[in-house]
Amino acid sequence: MGEREFPLASRVGQAAGAFYQAATDPDRQFRFGLDTVVAGLLRS
Repeated sequence: MGEREFPLASRVGQAAGAFYQAATDPDRQFRFGLDTVVAGLLRS
C-alpha cells in the first residue's frame, strides 16, 4: 500500500504497528484463525 495513495491508512497502520510492536495484533489474528477453524469443523 502506497503512502502517497493512502496517507491516512498509512498513518493508522504505523500507529498500530508501534502500539503492538508488530504490523498487526497477534492475539486478534490467532483468535480469528481459531474461530475460523472451529466454524469449519462444526459445519462438517
